[in-house]
Amino acid sequence: MTGDRVSLNKAIPQRTLTCTKCKTSVETLTHIVGQCTTKKTQRIRRHDDIRDFITKKLTTEEMALQVIEEASIATSSGTLKPDLAVISQGRVHVVDITVRHEDTGYLEEGRKSKINK
Repeated sequence: MTGDRVSLNKAIPQRTLTCTKCKTSVETLTHIVGQCTTKKTQRIRRHDDIRDFITKKLTTEEMALQVIEEASIATSSGTLKPDLAVISQGRVHVVDITVRHEDTGYLEEGRKSKINK
């Protein structure tokens, strides 16, 4: 069991299920980890740490890849700015990182969002 209000409510009835930090949504683990506005800085830092880890692994001498961070790519629907553009053997691979919590379709929602983007 986690310490969010919705989980605690199953064992001990809570006066309210509203998030103790942002006070705008129901406090679930998914909300805390992926949506709460008070945790946005931490989510961005986690995202950037993952991006930096991937960049470091791809830019080793053995890999011999060119990696461009946050390249601007013009499309008919506007300019896109993926996290990484990886150039290898004349091909460009777009890597756009998402940090999601594994609950109630949140991963699938993230997948669809990235595919549409």
